[in-house]
Amino acid sequence: ISERFRAVINEIKQRSPTVVMLQEVIEQHVSVLMDCLSRSYRVFLGDTQAPYFNVLLMLSTEGSPVELMGGGKERVSQLDQVLQRMYSGSSCALFGGDTNLRDKEYAQRSPKYPVQDVWEVCGEAPATRYTWDMSQNTNLRESAPSNKARLRFDRLLLRGEDKIVPVSFELIGKEKLLSCDMFPSDHWGVLATFQIN
Repeated sequence: ISERFRAVINEIKQRSPTVVMLQEVIEQHVSVLMDCLSRSYRVFLGDTQAPYFNVLLMLSTEGSPVELMGGGKERVSQLDQVLQRMYSGSSCALFGGDTNLRDKEYAQRSPKYPVQDVWEVCGEAPATRYTWDMSQNTNLRESAPSNKARLRFDRLLLRGEDKIVPVSFELIGKEKLLSCDMFPSDHWGVLATFQIN
C-alpha cells in the first residue's frame, strides 16, 4: 500500500475515533482497510464502481457515505437534500466530509433545516479554517504550481438538540511523510471531539 494511505490508517489506529469519514479512497485500498480496521469499525463503502469513493467507519452508530459534486447550484441543492435527511430520523445527526462547497454556497442552504457547523461552534479558529490549503499543502504543486487556493471544503454539520455538544475542532495530517515528501492527502484531516449528554 502507499505510504500516504498507511499514514492515514496509522492515524486512525492511534486516535481511535468513534467516526471516521474518508474521501477519494481507491479500490486497491479497500482490502487493507478491511484487514486493518474492520474488527474495530463497521465499514460503509460508497460507490465502489467509481474511480474513487467515500468510506465511513463507525464504532456503533448508523450512517452512509455521501459526496456533494457538480456546480455551485447543484452542490447547494444536494446539501439541502442532506439537511432534509438529517431531519427525517432521530433528533441527532452528524454529516461530514468533503462537501466541495464554497462559503457563499453554504450560506445559500435552506433555513428550514438549521444545523450547527462544528468549526463555527468551536470558535472559528483561523488556524483550522482551511481544510484544502494549497498555500501550505504541496501535494498538487506539480500539477498546479500557481494554485494557492485556501478553502473550507471539509465540513462537519450537526443536528444535536443539545444531546451532542462540539468540544474541539482540529486539523490533522499536516506532517509531510519523509519517505515520499508528501502529505497523506491534499486535504487536511478533521478531528472533532464531542460531549454526549
